[in-house]
This record gives sequence, structure tokens and C-alpha cells, in this order.
Amino acid sequence: DYTVRKGHVFNGDGKDIGEGIVKTEDFDTTLYFLDEREIEFLRAAVTEEYSQDIRRNVLAMLFDVMELQPYATVRTELIAILESFIPYLLGASDFASVAYVLRECRAVTQRARELLPEQREALAKLPARLSEEQSLSQLLQSIDEAAVHTAPEELGELFGEMRPEALPTLFSWLPRLTNARVRDVVEAAVQRLASSNAGVVVAALQATDPNAVIAAVRVAGKLKLAPAVPALAQTMTHAEPLVRAAVVAALAEIASPAAIQGLEKGLDDTDREVRIASVRVVAQHKSRSALPRITAVVTGKSMRQADLTEKMAFFEAYGSLVGESGVEMLDGILNSGGFLKKKEDPETRACAAMALGRIASQKARDSLQKASQDKEPLVRNAVNRALRGDRASSMFRAGEMPA
Repeated sequence: DYTVRKGHVFNGDGKDIGEGIVKTEDFDTTLYFLDEREIEFLRAAVTEEYSQDIRRNVLAMLFDVMELQPYATVRTELIAILESFIPYLLGASDFASVAYVLRECRAVTQRARELLPEQREALAKLPARLSEEQSLSQLLQSIDEAAVHTAPEELGELFGEMRPEALPTLFSWLPRLTNARVRDVVEAAVQRLASSNAGVVVAALQATDPNAVIAAVRVAGKLKLAPAVPALAQTMTHAEPLVRAAVVAALAEIASPAAIQGLEKGLDDTDREVRIASVRVVAQHKSRSALPRITAVVTGKSMRQADLTEKMAFFEAYGSLVGESGVEMLDGILNSGGFLKKKEDPETRACAAMALGRIASQKARDSLQKASQDKEPLVRNAVNRALRGDRASSMFRAGEMPA
């Protein structure tokens, strides 16, 4: 025991240990002194206490009471508290807690007994309210413009609770998001919702915002949504060329017979890029139903005014699809001229040579050989390339070259 008299401290033996001074080491032998292990335990307990998520604990208690308390007035009051709590959580950027509220609302509707219909409806509206266009747009804008970035895991939890009705808003916001981490999370949420709600994706293709349509088209292609193929084919008539180009890419990714057939509308599109992309995909998949359209383009006047890239794409597609029956027409272009006959321009003749190389028959090879010494360098190079390609193809089929 210690006593203090006139500013001096005396121990149990009556010894004066100093004026107003108590030394820590004098307590080492006392009955209640803590050893290092106990101090560490207390330190860990304090750290754990201060690291607890108080908001989550409060929410958990609210849901426990709601599930176990059968009184209607109590449950109605708790639902009102939750409705007012969500804006506060969003304002605090506590998206993980918002996701927790939405998950627990769904769980309570399944587990709670004697839940009134109006209470069940109110709980079901909480997740739906966050998926509405106005609320979701404000949320996306605040997240994208936030100075402090939210952890992707928290955003993933929040967007994982979104409803299918959120898809149109997410489609319209995807191209506008500037934060790469937010965009990645939103894309993952969009793909999750779209994979099980193809009908919503199809409806989004009718949006007035071209950027939203492009986002929906790309998701349909990435997920290979076969139910979306008819709507995608219809979107090939969209007024915006960028939309039509995105549709071509999506149908090429889906690559079903119906998807490739839907691409045929792009063969005579008003936009050059759409035409080239469409004919290349059609040729790659050897869709013979497109042959009449390609033939009309190759033999029509419009092809004479096209640039070399487009001419080459259409002629090579024609050669891939037409087979032996197209050699005579192509030979007439490649080896045109003669007495009182006008020779075709070098670009068109070079394209005809490449088409003959795609046919790769003896008759096509004979036609190429006739032009192998042509005076036009462009034609001569195209002929040589076609002959080399034809020979390599023949050797491969005969087993003379390794795969």
C-alpha cells in the first residue's frame, strides 16, 4: 500500500520514495500486475472493438428484430428506418452496406413469418428503387466523379444486387464512364444481368441513344446471345453507321447461321466500313446464300468506283463462294482487251486475279498463267500472289506440306 502525506509518497514499509513520484517498476510484484500476454490480449481486444463496422452491426440488429418481431407496427417502423438509411449510406459511399441491405431485404422476405403483403412489397421495392433510371444515374455519376475511389470489391457487391431493369441505364452510362475501375465493375454487372435477361438486351436495341445501342450490341455479341440475333439483324438498318458496324462485329462473334445470314444486309450498306466488314465475315464463313448479292456488287457499276481495299474484299469473297462457275467471268476481266475490246482498269483486273486464286482449280490456274507476264505491275503481282497461294493450297491438300 502507498500513502501520500504532505506531498511525499510512502510505501507499505513507511519508506519515503519521493515527492509525488510513483515508479512503475514498484508495481511489478503486486497481485494485479498484467504480464505481457495479458497486455497483448487487451490490446487486440481494443483494436477489434474499434475496427468493428458499427453501421453493419446496427443494420444486422435491425434485420434481426424485423425477422423475429411479429408485430406489424414494429416491422413497418423498421422498414421506414431502412428506407431513410439507404440515402445516408450512399452519401457516405458505404456501398458494401447498401449491398448488404439489399441482400438482407430479400432474405427477410423469405424467412420472416407473418409478414404482411404491404411490408413484403415495401422490402421488394428497395432494390428495385436503386435500379431506377434517376437513382442509378445519380449513383453512377457520383461514383465516376468521386475524388476518393471506392474499392472494386465494394462496387461489385453493390452492382451485384442490381435488377434487370437497370440494364438500359447501365448501357447508356457505359460509354460515358471515365474511371476505368468503375467501368470494369459496371461491365461485369451488365454481363451478369444480360446473360440471364436477353429480352431486356433486345429491348435496349431500340434505344434512342446510339451509344446505348452500341453498348447493348457489344454485350450481345460478347455473350453470344442467340435470342438477340433477329433484333441485331433488324438493327442493321439503324441510321448511325457506327451502330451498324458494331452489329456486324456482334453477329460475327455469335457466328450462327442466322447471324451470318443477317449480315447480308450489310453487303450493300451505304457505309464503306460496314460493307467491307460484312463481306469479309460472309466470305470467312462461306455463306453461299450471300452469293447473289456479292455477284451483283462485283458485276455492277458501283464496284468500278470503289477503292482497291473494297474491290479486293468483294472479289475474294466472290471467288471463295462461286467456285468453278465463276472462272469464265473472272477470266474475262483479268484477260480483257484485244481487238475492239476495252481493257478493264488494273485494280479491277488485279482483284479478279486474287478471286481466281481463291477458286484454285486448273481452269482458274490456266487463266492466271495467261496474265503472268502482264505489263501492269499491279496485275502481275496479284497474279503471282494468286498462283503462289493456289500452289500452296494444292500442296497442302495433297499432303506435301506440314499443317
